[in-house]
Amino acid sequence: MRTRGAAHLRNANALLRAGEHVSLAAAGVGLFAIMGVIVVDVAARYFFKAPLAWSFDLIGLYLMPAVFYFALSDTLHRNHHINVDIVFMNLKPRVQQALSLVGSVLAAGVFSMIAYAATMRTWESIRENAVSSGVYPWPTWLSVVLVAFGAAMITLRLVFRAVAFAYAVVQGVDEVPGVEAPVTLGEEP
Repeated sequence: MRTRGAAHLRNANALLRAGEHVSLAAAGVGLFAIMGVIVVDVAARYFFKAPLAWSFDLIGLYLMPAVFYFALSDTLHRNHHINVDIVFMNLKPRVQQALSLVGSVLAAGVFSMIAYAATMRTWESIRENAVSSGVYPWPTWLSVVLVAFGAAMITLRLVFRAVAFAYAVVQGVDEVPGVEAPVTLGEEP
């Protein structure tokens, strides 16, 4: 039972990782696009006195939300998020796992509400044909769907972590399948 449960968790993690790899690649493309648009905008502004009127809206509405939300789930998987470990790291492994289980469940609840609210706002924006009030009327639904997607991805990761930590607590194993060990200050990743 123990090895079969761990195998199921590893398979689920592999599937989730595939989605995170795609999401992280999209975040990377978005970051590269931000840099490219800024370079072109600066060059156009200072060399040709013709800045890109649409660059701020493109970056603020679409590219920044994509970069931030598309990288969240992978960041959590790698344990590269900010933790305060002064007390946590001195607790017994089962207590750490139980606290991580509770934290994952609570965070999954919060991010599922964000995903739900963003999804509802996306449909509302599409129905109303909502656009931004900038120089160009950019559709706002695309901006909100990026948030919904990223929040849904991290919710899936948090639900997976909750199940994995519950498995570890119940089975009494130190290694949590599909959950990387936390990175601490001074350690090489």
